[in-house]
Amino acid sequence: MPKILILLVTSFAVIFSEAVMAAPWDTTATKIHDFLTGGLIRTIAIIIFISTGIALITEKLYFIIAVKIMVGIIFIFLILPFVLSFF
Repeated sequence: MPKILILLVTSFAVIFSEAVMAAPWDTTATKIHDFLTGGLIRTIAIIIFISTGIALITEKLYFIIAVKIMVGIIFIFLILPFVLSFF
């Protein structure tokens, strides 16, 4: 019985210390998210999105590269905030 009690106390101590150590990572992730979805970055992404479309129409860019660029921009601005809302 004492071995189980020691095991439980030790495991709770480890879980609590890991939870405390995660706090700086949460603030860093929030700052990165705010930076990536800020006004200036959003304007730059819109310009890149438009220029990618123009380059695709004028056949200066391969289709697969254009799709990768546009999917990356869509991921940052649509999917990332949705996923982070669960945390």
